[in-house]
Amino acid sequence: MMEKPLHPAYREAVFEIPGGDRPSDFWVITAFNPDGCGADADVNEAADRRLREELASLGPEFFRVTGRSPDGSHAEPGWGVSCDEATALRIGREFRQDAMFHFHGGGIDLVNCRNGSREFLDAMENRVLASGDQRS
Repeated sequence: MMEKPLHPAYREAVFEIPGGDRPSDFWVITAFNPDGCGADADVNEAADRRLREELASLGPEFFRVTGRSPDGSHAEPGWGVSCDEATALRIGREFRQDAMFHFHGGGIDLVNCRNGSREFLDAMENRVLASGDQRS
């Protein structure tokens, strides 16, 4: 069976990361919209709570990150977490995510949760938004 390609919107994502010092290497993982399908707000919020509890039980530093379309028409709250790649992939798969983002060395990689492949997306400075920033 042929693996479905990642939705092109992943390659356009920009990120809202609340202020404060952040690690230079972290993963952005969400629990919203499993399997790339829309889910209602209650399902997404329950999955987000379960993801937050799992991250807290692991003990790594984590913080809110929202990935969204440049025009703000779609947004998915997720979590930035400092962990190794194997842990990030395990969590992404557990929460049935198609992809996640790895912020490292000033850049952002798009990582396929199903097969672990990655592609360079952009420099962080081009994708992390200042508060209230809208891009079109």
